[in-house]
Amino acid sequence: MSRFPITNALYEMFDSSHRSKRAPTADGNHPVISVSAREAERFCVWLSQLEGKKYRLPTEAEWEYAARGIDGRIFPWGDRLDGGHLANFADRRTDFSWRDPNIDDGFAGTSPVGSYPRGASSFGIEDLAGNVFEWCLDGFGPYLGKERVNPRGAQENRQRIYRGGSWKSRVSSLRA
Repeated sequence: MSRFPITNALYEMFDSSHRSKRAPTADGNHPVISVSAREAERFCVWLSQLEGKKYRLPTEAEWEYAARGIDGRIFPWGDRLDGGHLANFADRRTDFSWRDPNIDDGFAGTSPVGSYPRGASSFGIEDLAGNVFEWCLDGFGPYLGKERVNPRGAQENRQRIYRGGSWKSRVSSLRA
């Protein structure tokens, strides 16, 4: 998995028309938003061809393992949220009724990629929780068969799984 979410600058090398979809305060270092799962998959194909490596979206199980680590953390950084220095979510800077009025993470909208290094997973992956939701390869649906390593969810379902919460999310939505 990528250490950081894909930035506007990188995504716009693939699709220059995406610039018009940026949030008003987002620059090239902010994470890309307003991209469908299919567009994210096409970006992975483009990046694979550009770099000569194989890129794809993670399965939901892969995403969860990256976020929980080998010690089964509740959040990518550990088991508690003790302030706004770990992730970008609905805090006192937002107007949402579900915001946490006691925490200030520094941003009312998306934050530049890598703004919360203390919130990294045990594998060093940053921004897995908060800022922007992340697409997974799986569709919504039950896992088929018995538990196994990296089970796949529904592959034919058009509704895709996204994980991690966003800058609009409650703290509980940031759980791995």
